[in-house]
Amino acid sequence: MAEECGTLFDLQPAAGTAADGSGSMALVAAEFGTWLSANMPGGLDERVALINALRRVLHEAGPFAGEPVDFVEWVPAAGVQANDYNPNSVAPPEMELLRLSIMADGFTQPIVANDEDGIRVVVDGFHRNRVGKECADVTERVRSYLPVVQIRADREDRGDRIAVTIRHNRARGKHQVTAMSEIVLELKRRNWSDKKIGKELGMDPDEVLRLAQISGLAEAGLTVHQMRICQPYGDDQRRGLWLFHLIEPQTWSRVVARVNGANGGASARAASAGAVADPAMTCKSDHTEGK
Repeated sequence: MAEECGTLFDLQPAAGTAADGSGSMALVAAEFGTWLSANMPGGLDERVALINALRRVLHEAGPFAGEPVDFVEWVPAAGVQANDYNPNSVAPPEMELLRLSIMADGFTQPIVANDEDGIRVVVDGFHRNRVGKECADVTERVRSYLPVVQIRADREDRGDRIAVTIRHNRARGKHQVTAMSEIVLELKRRNWSDKKIGKELGMDPDEVLRLAQISGLAEAGLTVHQMRICQPYGDDQRRGLWLFHLIEPQTWSRVVARVNGANGGASARAASAGAVADPAMTCKSDHTEGK
């Protein structure tokens, strides 16, 4: 393979090309393209291996060797494996849209992965990986290969890979809260500080705290309802809401429809007179009590 790649650098530009070198480089590329067409191996796997090797040589010798996207290689789909922590959720209609997009427009984004003992574990592109494997029309067109880029060597630790996945996903997808909470808890177990988690995942301190609390309380065996440490509305707030539903019934009905627990003031009026409301006050007949 090295001999084939070396041929690219053995070609010499012809005399009379542009002084800035642009013409000579174009000529070298054209001559090499002619040579490659004449010497391309016959088998698919051999051809893909040669193309990947050539791209690696160009990547390592080029000015963008530090950018993963500069080296996209085609990898057998069987050698690409999903990670076990991706919290991004895509509904079936969006999955079908992704399939249609790839069929109509081609693969415009490679799968971001990390090479772990010869297996490419997905860091970003979980659903592109699925479509490339599970959709027969896509699989046939790309001949059971997938476009892959390798993350930087300094991001290969599991905690770093998780952070890479979250940063990619948060800009465009929807995370499941429970899965995100488990990830935050795992990073804390790996001795990541709240500050580092917030910086790496693009979260403010309150979000980190809330997500850590969700999984922390779940580990203690509590249900979602048992995790509540305070009622949604205190006594003063419920009294204010109850008064509000008397003077702004139409607005109040919209609040009740949209905010869970907002009707607590009205529903607790009779049982909590004094602390919550004044039982002597009643709604007009055309006012909305809320249910």
